[in-house]
Amino acid sequence: MVYTKTGKPERIPIGDGYLPDVSEAELGEMIAAIPSCKKIPKELLILTAILKRKRCRSISGIARDMSRPYATIYGWLLRVHGRGLDGRIDRTAPGRKRILDRNACQMILEWVSGCPQDYGFESGTWQMSIIIKMIRDKMGMDVIPRTIRRVLRRMGLSFRKPRPVPHNSASEQEQTEFKRMAQGIIRQQAAVGHIIFYQDEMALRLASVSGRGWMTRGTNLTVKTGFSKKAVKVFGVLGPDRLHVMPAEAANSTTFKIFLEALHQHYGKVTFVTDNASYHKSQYVQNYLKSTNGDVVLVHLPPYTPQLNPMEIQWKVIKERLACRYFATVEELEASLIRLVESGEVRPVNIASVIAA
Repeated sequence: MVYTKTGKPERIPIGDGYLPDVSEAELGEMIAAIPSCKKIPKELLILTAILKRKRCRSISGIARDMSRPYATIYGWLLRVHGRGLDGRIDRTAPGRKRILDRNACQMILEWVSGCPQDYGFESGTWQMSIIIKMIRDKMGMDVIPRTIRRVLRRMGLSFRKPRPVPHNSASEQEQTEFKRMAQGIIRQQAAVGHIIFYQDEMALRLASVSGRGWMTRGTNLTVKTGFSKKAVKVFGVLGPDRLHVMPAEAANSTTFKIFLEALHQHYGKVTFVTDNASYHKSQYVQNYLKSTNGDVVLVHLPPYTPQLNPMEIQWKVIKERLACRYFATVEELEASLIRLVESGEVRPVNIASVIAA
């Protein structure tokens, strides 16, 4: 409300005395020119209130008709009465000028789209301290972290943990070339009767691994992991609806050859997609491959690319199934692993999309 010196609200003219230079017909044309939308524009509401006032409607009556508070209608009419029809449009609040304008935000977005190492930093991810230093060096401004955080979120960025990749891992181009090459080899080997397997090894420790379990609400259960270094090496292969594992005391050329021989005797012609472990390429294994006359073939993955081997996913599933279980001996652990695989509880993961051109 706006009060006069007498303490009474300022009187707003009614009828033709309100905006005498504007006719009802002009107001009707202005209302009709406003495009319709799901949410009623504020300008349309104000023009409607003006039209009703020129038709000698009281402020209380306008408020009831439009289901708006009396003070709101009074404020609209008073503002238009003082400023004319320009008062129907809200003035833009002056506010404070943004520290980082549109060009600065675009420059920051270009930075974070790349890697900090491209700008001479050792970090693999963009940290707040790095962004502050970049703004100081490139723009000559000191900006507090809260402002930068707000700008980054407004641009659709979030603070997340990336998937780590070894520094000497094969590049995206090398991985793409391998997929194309491997697809051709796998197609050729399958055409001559070979069964394709993805092969890998893991160390399954006797120490228990924490997993989910039932506990009382509102409590934090602590599970002590074992400190024993006893472990069993496990060779595994994954094929279409096939999963085979073989526990071993060690992972070396001898045990690897034994594993390959067992699968060769069972399936005949086999092709294994495997990593670049040294004993996979040893002379002992190479001599065995030559002795099979092409019935056993190894296709090696690019360096440090476990994401191309679905057997890695299968190991994760197996470890989750064996989590939070006590094994007194390595033999008990081996037996549980064999039962888990033979029971079919661990279903082979989908490998169709791993090696694709």
